Amino acid sequence: MIRSTRNPQVVAPRMCRICSSSELRLAHRLPQFVVFTCSRCGYGTTVYTQEIADNQARFEGERWTETRDMLESVQAAMARRRYEDVHPYQPGHELLEVGCGTGEFLSYAREAGHRVTGLDLSQRVAAHVSSRYPGIDVRCGTLDSVSFDCGFFDVVAAFHVLEHVTDPIALLSQMAELVRPGGLVYVRVPNLNTWYRRALGSSWWGFSLDHVGHFTESSLRLALSEAGLRIETLRSADSDPRYSLWPVLPLLYRRGCILRSVGSALQPSADRQAPARVRLSEGTRVAAKRQLLATYQAYRRAATLMLTPFSSLQLERGGGRELLAVGRKPV
Repeated sequence: MIRSTRNPQVVAPRMCRICSSSELRLAHRLPQFVVFTCSRCGYGTTVYTQEIADNQARFEGERWTETRDMLESVQAAMARRRYEDVHPYQPGHELLEVGCGTGEFLSYAREAGHRVTGLDLSQRVAAHVSSRYPGIDVRCGTLDSVSFDCGFFDVVAAFHVLEHVTDPIALLSQMAELVRPGGLVYVRVPNLNTWYRRALGSSWWGFSLDHVGHFTESSLRLALSEAGLRIETLRSADSDPRYSLWPVLPLLYRRGCILRSVGSALQPSADRQAPARVRLSEGTRVAAKRQLLATYQAYRRAATLMLTPFSSLQLERGGGRELLAVGRKPV
């Protein structure tokens, strides 16, 4: 979540949210915000230079869940990959996912034998998951507004959530309180040190309007430690790059002029002398959107095939798209 703010003068934050260092430098400048990075731990902080609308509204829209449904096989592959990364750490029985999206990870974890609970800010998303996966307990709200018993869960997971909050250590601490002694906290965030960011600079997909923080391995390690967690693993990772959704999300939302124009209802002009405009049928819009997504995925697979050797090398050197971390609550 981001709050509306106006900041015509670029003013550096007083201190880093993770390590409290005051050694911050301006690293990236974008049209509506700038990013300062900490010289000590590398954490990046977004400072808005224009008034920004609350981007939570996009998750309440029907088109967001529609897009995810069209990519069901992609989402299922990512969910399986994510579960396989935590399974070796014996995740127990009770599982909570914070920011559960359209529920694919919850569904896979349930099939693996867990009793699962989901939490999401969007009422539409919560209703969508309940309808699509009957029997899964999905609640709408935040860890502040929804009551869970401390120490009840064996694992609490959050994928691409920490970058949306202004106090990630506080959120990690809340997650740690919910797991039993010896339980796990499992998170993934965009990796500020990915080779994609180094290559694309300010055009990197991680510099999204609703990302208020940007993690390096050092800053995520420190955040987990500050939350009282013992780190089991922390490394750069990729969701299966053939099926990575994150590079396509800005195309579909922030820069999705093509898809939105296909889906928009073109009203007849009120000016009789102006040329008439045609409204696309819902079926035509959906068919066009499916075709665009299929074309994009084909492009992604071809590009990935060519980049696989380089990507594998970068992954070994800490340059993967994401950072994966599993922390254990001390007994």
